[in-house]
Amino acid sequence: MLFYKGYISTFNDIRQSLPPVFFNKIKTLGFDQFLQSVDLNVNSYHLDDMIGRYIGNYQFHLKDKILRVTLKDIGFIFSLPYSGAVIQVSRKYDIEYATPLWQKYFNVKQVTSVMVKDVFTSVALSTNYDEENVNDICRLWFCLLCSCFLTPTSKTMIPLKLFYYLDRFEDIPRLNWSQYIFDQIFDNMESACYSDRHREKTGVKVNECIVRKRILL
Repeated sequence: MLFYKGYISTFNDIRQSLPPVFFNKIKTLGFDQFLQSVDLNVNSYHLDDMIGRYIGNYQFHLKDKILRVTLKDIGFIFSLPYSGAVIQVSRKYDIEYATPLWQKYFNVKQVTSVMVKDVFTSVALSTNYDEENVNDICRLWFCLLCSCFLTPTSKTMIPLKLFYYLDRFEDIPRLNWSQYIFDQIFDNMESACYSDRHREKTGVKVNECIVRKRILL
C-alpha cells in the first residue's frame, strides 16, 4: 500500500498536464486499468496472517485446504497477459540494458524508484509532446508503475534489464507481464517468510523485514 500510494500520488500530480495521446497509447498497450485511482487498503494483520500461512511453492495453508496461486490468477487479478515473451531481469541473463532511454535519463547502475519519480515528473511536465517524447513518457510511466506498484523490491530499485524490454515499444503488449509480477511477488513472499521465521527463532528483527511485508501487495 505504501508503494502504491507513492505511484498514484506521483501520477495524479501531473495527470492533468499529460496530453491525450499519452492516455491513448497506454490504452492501446493494454495498461489503462492502472491509470485509475482506487482506494487500496491493506490490513497489516491480514498481511501478517497471509505470510504465516505461506508454505512455499506458491501455496497457502487455509484451515483444511491448500490454496495454490497460479500465473493465470495473477493475469486475472491485474488484467494482464499471462503468456508471451518472458521478461528476464535476473543477473544470470546477459541482456543489454544500456538503451537510449537509460542513457538519456539515468545513465547510472542503480536506478531507484525516487529517481524514476523525479525523471518521470520532469519529462511529463515538459511542453514537448512529439511522438518520440511521448513514447519516452510512456516508457518512464512503465518504470514508475513497476518500481512503485507492480514489482517493487525491498531496495526500491528497478532492474536495469527492464529497460531492454521497454525499448521496443511495439513489443510491450506481447510480453508476459503476469509472469514477471508473479515471480517478484513470490520472491518478496519468500524473503518476508524468512524474516519472520528468523525473528521468531532469535528474537532479532531482520533488516528490511517490515519493508518486505509492505511490498507484497
